Formats: sequence, C-alpha cells, structure tokens
Amino acid sequence: MGMIIKRTNRGSGHTYAVNRQPVPGVTTILRQMPSDGLIGWAARTTAEYAVDHWDELGGLKVSERLKLLAGASNAEMTSAGRRGTLVHQLAEQIVAIPAEDGQRLDDLWAAVPEPLYGHVESYVAFLNDHQPDPIATELVVAGKAGRYRYCGTADLVAHLGDEVWLLDLKTAKTVRASTALQVCAYQHAEAYTIAGEDGAAPPLAELGIERAGCVHIRADGYDLLPLDTGPAVWAHFRHLAWLHHNAQPWDAWVGEAIQPARAAP
Repeated sequence: MGMIIKRTNRGSGHTYAVNRQPVPGVTTILRQMPSDGLIGWAARTTAEYAVDHWDELGGLKVSERLKLLAGASNAEMTSAGRRGTLVHQLAEQIVAIPAEDGQRLDDLWAAVPEPLYGHVESYVAFLNDHQPDPIATELVVAGKAGRYRYCGTADLVAHLGDEVWLLDLKTAKTVRASTALQVCAYQHAEAYTIAGEDGAAPPLAELGIERAGCVHIRADGYDLLPLDTGPAVWAHFRHLAWLHHNAQPWDAWVGEAIQPARAAP
C-alpha cells in the first residue's frame, strides 16, 4: 500500500495524518525557530487590539479581557491565512472569466470584500503578468526530515515560462526567512495529494519542481520573490524538526527542589 496522506480541518485549524498516524505540520515545526520580529509583531498586534477594542474590553471581566488579549495575535494570524486563501480563490475565478463576459466580471468584482479589493487586484496583476500554468494547487505533502515525519499544505505548483515553480502565497506585511524554510520543507517532501482527495499519494518528484518562490500580495501591488531551498536551508529545517520532536523531555531537565538534610535527634 502506498502512502496515504490526510488533512483534517478542525475549526480554524487543521491536523495531518500519514497512514492514519498523526504527523506535525511544517508551520508547527517552525515554531521552534526564534524570531525577534515575530515576538515584536505579536506585541504590536496585542496592543493594537487593545486600543481598537478599548470600550468593549472595559465592559468585560478582567479574566475575559485577558483571554481576548492573549488570543489576539493568534486570531490575526488565522485571519491572515484565511485572507490569503480567499484572495487566491477570487483572483483565480476572475481571470478564468472571458474578458467579453463583462457582466460576470462586474458581478464577481462586486462580491469581493472591500478590505480585500486591493489584494485581489494585485494577485490578478500577478496572474496577468506572469501567466502561471497550474500543475497542481492546494497540495498536501508529506516527507521526512531525517527520521522525523512532517506534513504541510503548499499553495501552487505551476509553469512560469520554461520552469516549474513551487509557489507560496503570502498576504502578510513582510515575508520572513521562515517562508524559505516552509517552502523548502514542501519541496523536499516525498509524496503529495490534493486537498480533499483520497488514495495513495504519488511522488512529489513527478511534478518536476525546479525553483521555489513566494508571491507577496499586498493591497498596493505584488512581488515574486525567489526562495533559497538549498542544502543549508534544508539542514536548518531538519534541525528544527529534531528540536520539535525532542522538546518533550525538556521539562524533566530541572529536578524537584532538594530539602535540607535534618540532623538526627
């Protein structure tokens, strides 16, 4: 039997399994990577949430305020992920409509939420400028970093000109180094399936990926950024996978407090 990869959506998150065994996701493993920028972002996001919801928070119990503030950065990160997915879906629908079908185009543009309008315009510009020819989208991949299994969801594999690219779509304000680690893990995966499909997963190598990149989508434009997924980056991800899988014993490294010896009576 071939490898069976399964992604299960659970509320705002998801879990992975390979041959029915739970497997950590790439973004979970990347939490082992320290990031001063991410820490600063979380602090700013929490402060901004407090200022924007000042009156609302003032009417809550202290424990309820704390719960909302503590979850503000995670909520923003989840929102950013949903934004990227929606931008991708809407832009793909728009470029698929023939230019002469003006009414359908007008109707679809009218359905784009106002906060996402600029992002969708930017991704449509990327599609028109580079004309990617998709090979696969929403790939659920599985691989091994050393002896440790991992899974993840890659956005797009497509022809750009004469090359096959693995592309990640980002709508965050900045593209961080962790994006290269994330896409590197996807590119080094062994097998893939398409989200929602069942059956044995074919080898990822069959897709013929030659380069990796990130499409940074903003309200004021986009950038196609090449990503280094070479040996040094892959070694760094393998190290993070080791840290993730060996984190459990850390709590046992500090023993119980030693009580002073008592003199015999």
